[in-house]
Amino acid sequence: MGVVYLARDEALLRPTAVKILSWALPEQRGLDPEAWFLAEARNVARINHPHVIQIYGVAKHGPHCYIAMEYVRGTAANVWVHEHGPFSPARATEILLQAAGALQAAHDAHVVHRDVKPENLLITPEGTAKLGDFGMAISVTQGAISDTSRAGTPFYTAPEIWNGCFASFATDIYALGATYFYLLTGRPPFEAATPKELSIAHLTATVPDPSSIVAGIPSGCRDLIQRCLAKTPADRYPSAQALGWEVRRLVRELASLDPAAHALPAGDAPRVGEPFHSIRQTLQEALDDADLHSLLLVGERGSGKTTLARQLMADYEQSAPVACVSSDDPSRSLSQQASRAFGSAPAAYSAANEIDSLLEELERAHPERSRPALLVLDNLTPSPTRLAELAILKQAAAQTRYFRILVVTTPELADGWCRAGGREPELGLRRIEMPALDGRQTLQYIADWLRAAFEPNSPPVLITPDAGLVVAHRSGGNLARMNRMIASMLAAAEGGAVLSSWDAWIAPVDAVPPGLVPSPPLARPPRWPSPEVLEILNTQRRAAGIPTRPREKLE
Repeated sequence: MGVVYLARDEALLRPTAVKILSWALPEQRGLDPEAWFLAEARNVARINHPHVIQIYGVAKHGPHCYIAMEYVRGTAANVWVHEHGPFSPARATEILLQAAGALQAAHDAHVVHRDVKPENLLITPEGTAKLGDFGMAISVTQGAISDTSRAGTPFYTAPEIWNGCFASFATDIYALGATYFYLLTGRPPFEAATPKELSIAHLTATVPDPSSIVAGIPSGCRDLIQRCLAKTPADRYPSAQALGWEVRRLVRELASLDPAAHALPAGDAPRVGEPFHSIRQTLQEALDDADLHSLLLVGERGSGKTTLARQLMADYEQSAPVACVSSDDPSRSLSQQASRAFGSAPAAYSAANEIDSLLEELERAHPERSRPALLVLDNLTPSPTRLAELAILKQAAAQTRYFRILVVTTPELADGWCRAGGREPELGLRRIEMPALDGRQTLQYIADWLRAAFEPNSPPVLITPDAGLVVAHRSGGNLARMNRMIASMLAAAEGGAVLSSWDAWIAPVDAVPPGLVPSPPLARPPRWPSPEVLEILNTQRRAAGIPTRPREKLE
């Protein structure tokens, strides 16, 4: 019997070291080979999923049976790893999510793949994973496997198969977990010199920690592998769909929404005073406005806008999905990065497909849509490509009301984001400014900073009002500079109880370049403050509503 595969890339049809454990031919099992081939191929053809290589037709022509298949431009995952090294945890987990969806579609069609492995995952140039090579797949009828032959690739074969049991959905999940291990590390979980040694490893050996092979693999990846590769089928994920749910959560964590993403930077004070309270309230009111779908939070670098946005995200997440794209990936579109952040496997066909994929994920995750999801874009540069992509996202947000967009940016970049897609009134776009702190707000901020930095039972640290006003003047109301100055003042004081205007005057405003040894602190002059500094202090006092003082009463 001949088999013709149409429209397959010959470069992808590479031999493997060991292809089949044992595969009883149909005629050896009392079956008509042609009838068996056509029946099984038609069963596989019922699988219709974007991450499965589609079978278009199964037929016989003369003495030959053939399968007409979808042509996929791409590289097998094992070839990609061989040429480029292991995938990053985030990328490998995206591929796993797509493959789990493909596997669930096969299981829904009552088909067990029986040969899931990196060689059978094609990665397209756009980054989409396609599960193929169902040549060993077999149908499940009424809960029983219709074929008792043993097939698969030993490095990815479940323990029960080595014990002579039949293939099942659980054996596919095991193989997919082993494939994920390979994507992360560049090697299968178990290796051995002989099939017997390999079988013993699958049956008895502890699954290696992937981070012992490639440093930096998160614990969530390890935990997922451990469950997929459980020795007993009942201890694995109950279905590929359940595996996909767990993977989706991990994708989201790896993208941007791990718990630390909402945490305040070390030593940074919570934004509880003014102007943060008013701006936060304004943002919350804007997000409750059904006519607004896009917001710009504009502030200088170090103004605290990112921390304020994170606090807002933590509040918003109580009622709707939230995602943040804060580190731009030039290889991916904005909609693909947004899909990753929301925990969805990003489509890679066109901008329309990508956004449709995102909307479908939001529909699944939040079907009641009582409040739109929130997508935060932070610290991105508005290149012409990004502006065009944002315009499409804005249009989708405006028309579907499935999500809102909050762009956190600087004044010099804000105009570029505003131009994305047209005029502001037509887009439902609102711009909210993040002002620098004035003298009085600085004093309150420093008090909050010190309370946040020290334990309640720590010795008190006092800072004079004039020291706070000098911080306000020299920092220009910029929080990053304030944080740097306060930390430096505390370090220079070496446990001292009082921080004075002189300490604030000599504190570094800008970061010290790496490797540069800072100069020793200057000695305080006998007559302080100087007339020039006194004028600065009194100007700050008048602006803060504090009475001015003569020299002899300053400190």
